[in-house]
Amino acid sequence: MIYHCSPKQTNRQMTLQEQIDVMMHFDDGGKVQSREIETRDVWRDAALPCWDWVDFEYRKKPEAKTEQAIERFFDTLIEMVDNEKVTSQNLFEHLGKKLRPKQ
Repeated sequence: MIYHCSPKQTNRQMTLQEQIDVMMHFDDGGKVQSREIETRDVWRDAALPCWDWVDFEYRKKPEAKTEQAIERFFDTLIEMVDNEKVTSQNLFEHLGKKLRPKQ
């Protein structure tokens, strides 16, 4: 039996190879995310995906973008100093308070 998705149901139908790549990634221990096609909801982690390619989209969970996060962190620090929320003299003291483990 061949099961076809109508183009109306999906904005971008994945190729069979793309679907296989996502499933193999999961089978190899990688994390995947899913979202409903109709609502285009936010991507959610799929711990046990049902592989319903008609109603859901699946993707490999994107890697954390560490470099971008670090860049945003330093941009925020610079902005704080520029806006005089902290001075260059008390910047590290301010950071120490933010980074100290909660008790």
